[in-house]
Amino acid sequence: MAARKKAAARGERPLGRRGPQFAQRRTFTIICEGQTEVAYFRDLVRHGVIAPDIHVSPRKAKHSDPRKFAQSLTDLPPHDERDEAWFVFDVEAPPRQNIEHTIGAAEGAGFSVASSNPCFEVWLIFHFKAWASPFPTSRDVETALQQFLPQFRKGMAPSGEIHTRLDQALRNSKAVDAGHRRDGRNPPMANPASAMAALITRITERSNGR
Repeated sequence: MAARKKAAARGERPLGRRGPQFAQRRTFTIICEGQTEVAYFRDLVRHGVIAPDIHVSPRKAKHSDPRKFAQSLTDLPPHDERDEAWFVFDVEAPPRQNIEHTIGAAEGAGFSVASSNPCFEVWLIFHFKAWASPFPTSRDVETALQQFLPQFRKGMAPSGEIHTRLDQALRNSKAVDAGHRRDGRNPPMANPASAMAALITRITERSNGR
């Protein structure tokens, strides 16, 4: 009898003590139009820029046409199993048709939107310079980016140590947006501009537990 009481006592956990606590893993599902964007996010993960408790799952969209956009969501986890979901896409120059429908389709599916005008490579330029001059075409953006990343080609992963310049990209994007507002333009739909800063900021906030 005494042995049983002793064993029970050893098995009891004193009040106020708790077992090991594990931080909830935060998940970002990011649908991207191009392979460059997917490679960019994977590079941030590979170099440890994103906190270990943040799981970033970038995927290339099957369709950017708003009528077919929903098809790119069929293989994703249910919305209640995802922390946040984002759609990263290009406005293009001149802006492509049905851009409002694309945004509406994404938001209707529970996605936040991170657009770049004219294209994602604007965000890469912001890693090096607060470039405020408008780009006539997306090809002009790629040419400008090659001033900083000479080997860059569309569809490639950004080369070099671009991941070390993330804070600079955030500062430059903010400065360019401020210039647009002073001139009466509305970022991120102004040219050039990118709402990638909003997505990166969200990931950073979640990394800090906010």
